[in-house]
Amino acid sequence: MKNKLIISIIYLACILCSCSNTDVIGIAETSIIIQEGEQKIITIDGDSLSVTLISVKPVFSEGEYSDQGGRFITVYDASVKFDDKTIDFRTTSEINDKQNNIVKDWNRLEKTVDGIKTYKSHRIGVADLYPENGRGSLNPGKHIMKLLIR
Repeated sequence: MKNKLIISIIYLACILCSCSNTDVIGIAETSIIIQEGEQKIITIDGDSLSVTLISVKPVFSEGEYSDQGGRFITVYDASVKFDDKTIDFRTTSEINDKQNNIVKDWNRLEKTVDGIKTYKSHRIGVADLYPENGRGSLNPGKHIMKLLIR
C-alpha cells in the first residue's frame, strides 16, 4: 500500500513537471490592440481591467535593408495604465526584409529581459508596437500596441 502511494505521488509530480505554461488548464488568455491615448475595458478570468496606452517614446532604431534582405529594430519606452497602476515597458519592434512586423508570442516574451510584467494575478507582455502611419513616416501619428494578457 505504501509503495503504491509513493509511486502515485511520483507519477503525479512527473505529470505536473512536464506541463508547459500553455498546457495548464484553466489559464485564460486574451490579447488587446489599443491605440495611444485610448482606453479599453477587458475582462479576463472574471476580472475587469481598464487599460489605457498612455504614452510611447521611441528610444533607438537600427537596421538596414538590401537586396539580400535585412531587418529594422526600434526600441520603445511605453507606459500602460491598468486600472490605477501605470506599468512601464521597454520593448522592441522588429520588421523583416519583407516589411512585415514580427509579432512576439509568449515563448519569445519569456526569453526577453523585462518582456513580461505582472499586474494583480495577470502576466502582461507587448506583442507588437508600431506607429499608425507606418515606420519611417515623417508624421508617425499615434502608436498602436498589441498586448498579450494571461
